[in-house]
Amino acid sequence: MMKIQSRKIWYYRITLIILLFAMLLRMGAASRRP
Repeated sequence: MMKIQSRKIWYYRITLIILLFAMLLRMGAASRRP
């Protein structure tokens, strides 16, 4: 049970990090445009 819960938490963290990274990349690309 604990292993499954920790796995779900890891997947949740990874998805959040990926979303934040994607948003940062989008903001960077938008700011680069003149």
